[in-house]
Amino acid sequence: MPLEGVLTGSQLNDSVNEALWHSPNAPPSFAEVDPNQKERIILALQKTRHVVGYMGDGINDAPALHAADVGISVDTAVDVAKEAADLSC
Repeated sequence: MPLEGVLTGSQLNDSVNEALWHSPNAPPSFAEVDPNQKERIILALQKTRHVVGYMGDGINDAPALHAADVGISVDTAVDVAKEAADLSC
């Protein structure tokens, strides 16, 4: 079943990856997701041939920054995020 609307981290835990793969072209909004879930969302989008950019500034963003096709951090980000990003501005 495709996912629609806002999806929370706890709801994401209850869904299978195939539900993310078959979501509508405009992916749902995500709220209260943990670092592993951010990476899982990115990988699901990539599986469906989306090119994914991710912007993060904290240590918890490092896995998603690394997984994204383009990882972006800001110059005030923690060092771990800057190192995981492809671009820091």
